[in-house]
Amino acid sequence: MKRRTLILLFGGGSSGALTLGSGAFSSASMDRGVDVDVVSDDKAVVGYESSDISVTGDDTVVLIEVHNQFGGDVDISIDDAEATVEGGDGDPDVTAVETTDDAFSPGESGEVRGEVSCQGAGTAVVEVTVTVSGEGVRAELYGDRETRSFEVTCVPPIESVAFAGNGNAVVSPDGLTLRTEALYVDPSDGSTRVEPSGGPFQWATSTNLQNARPKKEYDPSGKLAAVRFIDREATYYNPRHGPATIDFPEGWTDGEENPIAGERNGNGGGDPGAGGADGQTTTETGRGT
Repeated sequence: MKRRTLILLFGGGSSGALTLGSGAFSSASMDRGVDVDVVSDDKAVVGYESSDISVTGDDTVVLIEVHNQFGGDVDISIDDAEATVEGGDGDPDVTAVETTDDAFSPGESGEVRGEVSCQGAGTAVVEVTVTVSGEGVRAELYGDRETRSFEVTCVPPIESVAFAGNGNAVVSPDGLTLRTEALYVDPSDGSTRVEPSGGPFQWATSTNLQNARPKKEYDPSGKLAAVRFIDREATYYNPRHGPATIDFPEGWTDGEENPIAGERNGNGGGDPGAGGADGQTTTETGRGT
């Protein structure tokens, strides 16, 4: 494993009084009397929030958020940060970091952002230690704690979703696991419903939809109109249905790219007049559709 440390300076502090909680600083200097309490981040006057991150390619992401949880008129700012990235060859790297430039008031948050470089599919552990300040106070909040260190994972992007005419679909590439919902259209009245009825299922893309879907609490009747990959925030629609004709549920078309046009399966099988809409076909990937 390699351990890389990137120290970043963001400029001077800003005005405002500061009382720091959380017991997460290595040093603090105070020009006047300030009480320092040891409390959890959600109760501290300065909150620290991090979570695991997944990216599909080189991207700039929010690594952590620092919350001003003071009452009254107290501004704070992030002065500098140190990001430590631990991973092996091919794991993601954080190559640059920037932060919110201005001071932020009570109820507001500042961000530390990182540029993630994906060398392939892999995971790195990231720790970000920040220095915050207000009028007469400067303190360092550790990032090397179990509740604060987090993982950055590079995952392969979805290359295509191919829909067959028999209500099946195949995702490329193999090797993905996608939290999935499927949307079906009732041909009698055009109404739509989401399957499974009990919530999303995990689709391992080494197999097709018909083999991956649960056998219980899943009604495949009607026409397969679209699939939604929740963690990827991506909705692919069956090109046999124009997107304007599909009554998408709330949230399915959020984002600039959604809905995304899927493909007809590679050899055209399953289309009316090309072997029949109910025939089982095989795509170029060798997975039955």
